[in-house]
Amino acid sequence: MKVLWCCFFVVIPVFLISWLCTYLYDCYLYLPRRSNEQEPSPRDGGHLWPGETAENIFWFIQISDIHLSLEGDPQQTRKKDLITFCKSTIPLVDPSFVLVTGDLTDAKFSDQIRSQQFKDEWLMYSEILTSSGVLEKYKWLDLRGNHDNFDVQSHNPEVDFYRTYAQKWQQHHETDSDSYIYIHQTQFGRYSFIGLDACLHPGPRRPYNFFGAIHDEDYVGLKQLLSEAGSVNHTIWFAHYPTTTIVTNHHYLRDLLHTSTAYICGHLHELGGMIYQMYGRHLDGHLELELMDWKYNRKYRIMAIDHDLVSFVDTSFGQWPVILITNPKDARFNVPKREPIERIKMSSHIRMLIFSPSEIQLVKVYIDGRLLDGVAKQVVTAYPLYVLPWEPVKLQPGAHTITVFAEDSEGHSRSVSHRFSLEGTVYHLDIVPTLLLLSNLTSLFRLLFITIWLSILVALLAAVLSSTKKGWATNVVYHNISRHSEFYIPLTIHLMHFGIGPWYMGELITGVYGWVFPHGLYVGGHVIQESITYVHGIGFLTFVTLPLVACLNKRLSPSHKDRHFPGKVALSLGVVLPLLLSLRLMWTS
Repeated sequence: MKVLWCCFFVVIPVFLISWLCTYLYDCYLYLPRRSNEQEPSPRDGGHLWPGETAENIFWFIQISDIHLSLEGDPQQTRKKDLITFCKSTIPLVDPSFVLVTGDLTDAKFSDQIRSQQFKDEWLMYSEILTSSGVLEKYKWLDLRGNHDNFDVQSHNPEVDFYRTYAQKWQQHHETDSDSYIYIHQTQFGRYSFIGLDACLHPGPRRPYNFFGAIHDEDYVGLKQLLSEAGSVNHTIWFAHYPTTTIVTNHHYLRDLLHTSTAYICGHLHELGGMIYQMYGRHLDGHLELELMDWKYNRKYRIMAIDHDLVSFVDTSFGQWPVILITNPKDARFNVPKREPIERIKMSSHIRMLIFSPSEIQLVKVYIDGRLLDGVAKQVVTAYPLYVLPWEPVKLQPGAHTITVFAEDSEGHSRSVSHRFSLEGTVYHLDIVPTLLLLSNLTSLFRLLFITIWLSILVALLAAVLSSTKKGWATNVVYHNISRHSEFYIPLTIHLMHFGIGPWYMGELITGVYGWVFPHGLYVGGHVIQESITYVHGIGFLTFVTLPLVACLNKRLSPSHKDRHFPGKVALSLGVVLPLLLSLRLMWTS
């Protein structure tokens, strides 16, 4: 029990200190590099204030982490639901386009451990898009995720099926880059959507393919895409990886995002059932919005830009009606530097998009619990925009709550609420998702790994060099081990090797062997920055090395009853150290 408490009191403080250091570094020492370009400002023109017409508005759909699978979904429910989604839901919502942010296929065997690209899964994906007819009416903008990059050695179409079956390569094949830009042109402005591909190259098999990476040449290409956009009302980036899971040099990615309105992504699902809405706001004001998966939760997002005010709703497949209030928008997601927030106060009508396969028969709108007079009307027949007159100038300054209730002819009803502000006040998002999305996980894991590793190694060295038998470092943990060179020397060598590497060599890609180091991988002449190695190292040090050394130190105590214990253990060193190596291999596999 004392050993467990010792591990607890060592690891938890180190983790908190490591997180605090990385967070403070990002918050106070990192300043985005500013170019000579001016900050984007909302474009004027047309009807400035949200009113009762169907002008100056468009919306699109985002889905993520589809994970079409032959092995992991024997009933093919993901496929069947995706077909229904493409045939029924998308035409009903009638978006301007559809964004698919990665993990189109699952690429895993039935044991959910081994990984490989399966051509039949990609054929399934292509067949769904073709047979459903969704491509005939809607622009389909897809990106690959880490699962689409498992065991991909090169861009050869024989192993990289994404380049054969993804719609990106059917529509945007002007360059060899997997990142691209789409400009949505309307009568009331231009809107740029930049697809960011941060997949590793080459793509290792599991488990070393969780983090993405942006290298120098990638940054140059992304900067070029940004310059191609020119003058736009809004820039929205879409990607598979949240920024916290992308390894970058000199904060390239966040430098690129400082003029954007939002960064939308997937990848983290619901984080093991712990966080179902993962939204954050970066220091420069732009939003980062992670979307839950289609794989298990059948989630999708409808995002609207109404008079340059950006709003969205995350909803579940098959749940109706879907309500998205576009004016007044949710104050948690205000982006004052990018949006004309003053248009809310000057608007003449509350505006909301309401989608349902059945006719909407009743719409009620409440402000601060009071039912508004009048009837919300549909601006155009068979068009999902509903409006209701209001007089925002009569509202008191401060926070207000709007609630919209809608019911369709089938008896399905839904009520949504959010807070808004006429002054452009930005309300805080939930603290845990915000900290997760804004933290630099690579720096955190690296600092945590090095801190734990050095703590054990330095304490071991200090125990030998110290002449006193008192003190925390020598008396509590390593003093007894330091008196036995047959244990001290092998453990010191083990720890030094563990912190430097390589840990082992293996077939990380089919037919390609590589080396695994604490700081990443070396495969086929490529250095791959994959920070999941730090996670494996932290786990091994915390749950294997630290308890083992603490128990050994306890057993070597002079007060222990078995006086012959040192000699017995010395004879078994040939078993203990190989066992340590085996545990390391099992842990990282």
